[in-house]
Amino acid sequence: MKAKLFRVSVTLIALILSSCSIVKEKYAAIANFEYQRKIERHPYDDGAATKATFDNPFAITIDTKNDLYVTESQRGVIRKISKDGSVITLAQTIRSTAAYDKVGADACFYRPTGIVATPDGSLYITHSAWSIICKISADGTVTLFSGQVETRGHQDGDASIATLYNPLGISVDKEGDIYIVDNKARTIRKISKDGNVLTIAGISGESSHQDGPVAIASFSRPHDTAVDSIGNIYVTDFWDHTIRKIGLDSTVTTLAGSPDVEGYVDGVGSDSLFNVPLGITIDRMDNIYVADRYNHVIRKITPRGKVTTYAGAGGISGYKNGIYSDAKFNLPSDLAMDSFGNLFVVDSGNKVIRKITPEGVVSTYSGVSKQPLDE
Repeated sequence: MKAKLFRVSVTLIALILSSCSIVKEKYAAIANFEYQRKIERHPYDDGAATKATFDNPFAITIDTKNDLYVTESQRGVIRKISKDGSVITLAQTIRSTAAYDKVGADACFYRPTGIVATPDGSLYITHSAWSIICKISADGTVTLFSGQVETRGHQDGDASIATLYNPLGISVDKEGDIYIVDNKARTIRKISKDGNVLTIAGISGESSHQDGPVAIASFSRPHDTAVDSIGNIYVTDFWDHTIRKIGLDSTVTTLAGSPDVEGYVDGVGSDSLFNVPLGITIDRMDNIYVADRYNHVIRKITPRGKVTTYAGAGGISGYKNGIYSDAKFNLPSDLAMDSFGNLFVVDSGNKVIRKITPEGVVSTYSGVSKQPLDE
């Protein structure tokens, strides 16, 4: 009797395992179908600047050679733009079943979000969907740098145990340490070169606007971060429409914008208004540049908090090249500056990369938009 029951149990287990295998194959097939359908719906082309196309460009960074790298989150693609504007696909989702396997580096090109290039030639990429950070070394080696695949949390510690929660913006300081915006945790985290994670500001899970010492300061919904030449950290707090500063004295202040007030006003400090500030970068003089998404402009902020419109027609979307305010953008999401002072903007609504020279001349640097240029 016991032997018979044992044989029945083994048979049932075999049937269950077989069923699980069939289910996994079924969902892998569905994933492959959806991935292929996405490719058909959102084609993109590599090639010369005047022929390349982008599907949904999101974040941008620039390396020491002045080559650009752009993430396209929905496609699982990282594009490289050379100095002549030509585009190649550097990395993409290779395995359509990666969403189900989620093993090591296989997870690293599924919906990449933020990106930063470090002086040693490496790229670090945040993946908000799976709450991880991946590294592409200069030799092309891909590794899981920090976080646990699809394990969301807010635990500090070394790379083997640290958890993240929806990381988005990412930056690097002159020492090579990484800073990330842990978006849904509402915190700013620092990751050392060996992968150790430390929360430096914000209260995990607390969504509010509170200035003060880092132990009590809070963020509403931070998006991106940048570090100036002396180590001050700047954060775009997009739900609050403000630009926050984490000073060397470990105090959080509001540099520009008025908490919870959206609008479009140039001015100093809280007299200025933003409408969903996203990407942020800093020049050699420590001036700050922000992609003011729903105002469709690029704003410039001095270290003392004076805000001006650097390029774009405030509150008016469009696709127009020109000088400073004569140009038009459509939902800019991120920006990066090269060693010559040229600013490169992800013009996500127009699906192109724009260039702003130090003289304020705005042009289309790479990509072909489906929108015709405004007259």
